[in-house]
Formats: sequence, structure tokens, C-alpha cells
Amino acid sequence: MKNLLNMTNYQLFPEKKRTIKTRYRSTLHALKKIFSRKGDIAFTLRNIPVTYWVLSNTFFSRQLTKWGGYEIENSNWVLDNFSGKQGGLFVDVGANFGWYSLIFSMCAGPSGRVVSIEPEPENLRLLNKNIATNNATNISVITAGVGASDGVAELSLNDQWNPGMHSLRQSLNSHDKVEIEIKSLDNILKDFPGEIDLLKMDIEGFEVDALMGAHETLARTKCVLIEYTPKFIRACGRDPNEFLTIFENHKFVPYCMSDGKLTLRTSEFLNSVDSKLAHLENPQVDIFYIKL
Repeated sequence: MKNLLNMTNYQLFPEKKRTIKTRYRSTLHALKKIFSRKGDIAFTLRNIPVTYWVLSNTFFSRQLTKWGGYEIENSNWVLDNFSGKQGGLFVDVGANFGWYSLIFSMCAGPSGRVVSIEPEPENLRLLNKNIATNNATNISVITAGVGASDGVAELSLNDQWNPGMHSLRQSLNSHDKVEIEIKSLDNILKDFPGEIDLLKMDIEGFEVDALMGAHETLARTKCVLIEYTPKFIRACGRDPNEFLTIFENHKFVPYCMSDGKLTLRTSEFLNSVDSKLAHLENPQVDIFYIKL
């Protein structure tokens, strides 16, 4: 079995460009989705030594089939800034099938740690399968959602096409729910001391509650990659300004990806995101918060 921790060679993901080849791959995936039974499918990446298992008829399998990767610009930034670091602490909140967790694992190496937090049973199954497949022994999996305090909650399950959009917001049009344990990040991470190099969070609108339980965590974090979705934040009963204020209070500066590079964003830009994205079904923007 290969050992991901001993592999430091990598290349960046190629830029996403629509070509005849990517259109062919997209069509091929659509046909497989129609005519194939649902099951796990493996993707071995060309540029980094990682193999991922995902469900064959999902948004993630389509992304991997068409582009050879997922969230390519963000992932390239992580590789550029942390590969070869060999050490440190990385946290993946809303780990899903483990896309970022395994990249973090390669960056951290045998002397570093990765904490992967995922509550949904099917995502958790794939996450553990991917960790085992890549022998990523520096990853610790926490089976929980995150919130302002410890407790339990109902997680609304999204349709099978995008299992990355399960959410604690009750407005999600879902008849399928699962009860999950909720823990604060401060409580989860007290067992993982030291400075946090990078914390990634993608939890479909519940970010404010999670950040309210993460004051000690943010105080020792250097960089946060987080999804900002004002529409979903409101659906969870919170104000998007709470999201922005928490990071301001912890002395983080916001950047967004533009043409493969991080661009400094003002408060005015972030306040305008809501109206700019309101018409989209999934109105989100990824923010890199870097501490001063």
C-alpha cells in the first residue's frame, strides 16, 4: 500500500479550460450517470499521488471526470503555500469525502496532524475509505457537526447529486434527516494543541454558529479558507454581518481568488456579495482570511 505521508512530489492542477476533451468527459459522465448503477468509483490524480473514492453519479465524480480535480484554484494555493512544509496542524470542517483532508495530509507529512470533521454517515464512509486507501495515518476523524456549543441537531440531507450540500438549515427542502452530535470547535481542538496553519470550513450556512464556538481556535489560527453564503446564513437564523465581524475582531484580512491569485477584498466588497449572488441557486464565494 502506498503511503501518502512519504510522497512530496506534486504538480499544480491544470487551469480549468473548456475544450473538446472536457466536453467529451462531461458527456461521458452524464451517460454513465444515466446507465450505470450508483456505486463507488476511484480517481487517481495525475499531479499529486492521491486516489479518491467518490460515488459515481454525483457532482464530485463529474468534477473529477471533467477537470481532473475539485476547487482547483483553491487547491493550487494550498499546494503552493503548504506542500513540503512537513509539520503543522490543519483542520477540515465539513470534510465530505476528504478532498482537502488528503491534500492537507500530504502537506503536513508524518510530523504534522490533520483533523477532519464530518457528521454525515455516507460522506464519513467515503472519508474513512479514502484515508485508508492512501494510508494517511496523520488524519484524525471527528464524527460530529460543529456549532456554538455541544448538543444534538437534525442534519437535512441534500439530494444524491450533491452530497456536499447537507445542511443544518431547516429551510433545505429535504424529507431526509439524520440526528447528529454537535460540538464546538474549541472543545474538539483542545486535544490538538499548537498553532493552526490552515482551517477550512464549508458547512452550508451554519458558519456563524460554528465560529461562535471557535474563539480560542481562531486566536491560534493563521489562515482560514471558508465559504461565505449570506443567503444560507440567514436561513440558519443568523446575520451575515456576524460572520464578517467575527473575523474582523480576530484581526483577519479577507482575500478572494481571482485569476489564480489572491486579491485583497474590502468590507464594501463583502457587503455587496449578497446582492450580487442573490439570483444564484448556490450563492457563495470562498474567502481566504489571513491573520495580520
